Amino acid sequence: MTRVDAPTRYVWLSIRVRMNGQRDVREARKLQTAMNIEASSADKTSVTTAGSAWSNVTASTPTVVTGGDQADSLDATAFFTRLAKAMQDNPPVPNDPHAVSLLADLGVKAGEPVQFSPADADLLASGLVGGRTRVDTVPSNAISRNGWVWFGDGAGNYDTDYTLRGFLARRQSGTGTKDDDVKSVAFSDSDGHALNGANEYVLHFAPNQLPPPVRGFWTLTAYTKDGALIDDKALRLLLNDRDRLKKNCDGSVDISVSAAAPAKARVSNWLPAPDGDFQLVLRLYPPKPEASNGTWAPPAIERQ
Repeated sequence: MTRVDAPTRYVWLSIRVRMNGQRDVREARKLQTAMNIEASSADKTSVTTAGSAWSNVTASTPTVVTGGDQADSLDATAFFTRLAKAMQDNPPVPNDPHAVSLLADLGVKAGEPVQFSPADADLLASGLVGGRTRVDTVPSNAISRNGWVWFGDGAGNYDTDYTLRGFLARRQSGTGTKDDDVKSVAFSDSDGHALNGANEYVLHFAPNQLPPPVRGFWTLTAYTKDGALIDDKALRLLLNDRDRLKKNCDGSVDISVSAAAPAKARVSNWLPAPDGDFQLVLRLYPPKPEASNGTWAPPAIERQ
């Protein structure tokens, strides 16, 4: 086996299984159900006792707040207490001393209880509101074209760009570096209206523009506005480079996206969408430079 050392206590392992069309779904699910994670014999003792420093933390229930709604439910004391614990298990990197110093001035230190002065309550509450607004706003270094938004430089290698890190942690967890993949996301059509499964949308790829600029493969997936997949009984959950998409007479390709199936002649190019508002995600693995730097962009999403 290959050993990969992690600098933090908690890690997120994301395993992708590439399918050759719908016929591979059953085999892919067999692989998924056969996967498991277990500690090596040398590490079982440390895994069992991990978290003993905190009475409410165990190896199986890490103190990690996931999702913006959960983080928003915390007041200043609870929020920064979680941060102090997280800093102990996930030590700051060498480029973080200024931020660590600012936190220390507030009374937030790794592994130490957080006690704020009652006189600072209003200031802290205001700071939380401002911070949450900041991580809900698309950063200025995002690339935005044709209604799609994605990130090139900086994604996955944040250094001290805490705004981008916070935005992606809240909105697009698991975003890789520009050398690994580009994840373009769209919530609205070419007229700025929210995507909704009750409508039919078309993405028109000019001749020789599909596949997009990738070195490996690409996928196009429709999710609910909250990021969930549609019912797994759907005809398909995504379109990718292995689907046999029909071309138009001039060599262009039209992809249809809607909750209801289109006419039979267009089913091969149809991506089922959730009922209600949804989002489209185009992933490129790994992208060529023109995709990550914005020279190339996905086509506009036209409502029919």
